[in-house]
Amino acid sequence: MADTEKPAVNFVNNNKELKFYKPTSSGNGAASNWQLSLKSEDGQPRWFCFLNMAQQGGKNDKGNAIFDWENKIIVKMESVDIGEMLAVINGRKDKAGAKDGLFHKSPNGDTKIIKLSKLDRGYSLQINAQSEDKKLTSISHMLYDGEVEVLKVFFQAALCFLNHW
Repeated sequence: MADTEKPAVNFVNNNKELKFYKPTSSGNGAASNWQLSLKSEDGQPRWFCFLNMAQQGGKNDKGNAIFDWENKIIVKMESVDIGEMLAVINGRKDKAGAKDGLFHKSPNGDTKIIKLSKLDRGYSLQINAQSEDKKLTSISHMLYDGEVEVLKVFFQAALCFLNHW
């Protein structure tokens, strides 16, 4: 291979994801989708971790809940964010981040705060997003202990992918 050639990256089936659907009969449920995605950065393959959350958007023709993934909130997770969430899951902290959660500011001016908190029965996961025009959107749902155990394994794998361990 010549020095100027870049290795080919096959992106097929290089996305890993874990979804939690939390529909409610009142229609105000939510879902989260945790993703590990292989993308190209500067011509080189690199893994990224994303949290996507969507509000419940009604029901389909069979009466099953549907979620508004077109208007989802997306946050790119860094290793430190994952570490903060693992600290909550492992019982070292009551909530992730500083006093208000894990703060992210996008290059376009949007701000997002991720909150993961331990409750008496399970965990609360929430994203607050504020667009540059000050529109505020909040999406949240509960996670139960068994779900959080699965999320913990996802996080451990994500750290290996993100850091090339």
